[in-house]
Amino acid sequence: MNDIQRSERRMYHLGAAYETLERLMFSSADEETGEVDTDIVQALSAIQGEATDVAVGAGTVYREALAEIAKVKAEEERLYSMRKAMEAKTETLKRAIDGFCRRTGIERVDGIGARISYKKNPPSVVID
Repeated sequence: MNDIQRSERRMYHLGAAYETLERLMFSSADEETGEVDTDIVQALSAIQGEATDVAVGAGTVYREALAEIAKVKAEEERLYSMRKAMEAKTETLKRAIDGFCRRTGIERVDGIGARISYKKNPPSVVID
């Protein structure tokens, strides 16, 4: 379970406990005087204090998650730029191979690392 899931779980359980105590407090209040059980009020106060800590902790987890997302996004952009540069270089190399083979009259080469051949239609170079 990651920090986000733990934070969500703590908030859910603490919120449910608070709501239950709150309902109990209102349902057990004296109808004539409006007095409520002091134990329930103290329990609600304790939960509210803990809820403040949980909310701050969840906010911290949220902020850290946003920072991590920004790092991942920056890395994605860096890798995308790297891939695009590599694609451009390999396309340039492919055109250079094509020009070289055409100038030297090479129509087909089967080598250990690559096979170069021209197809009749469309005119292009296939490198395996």
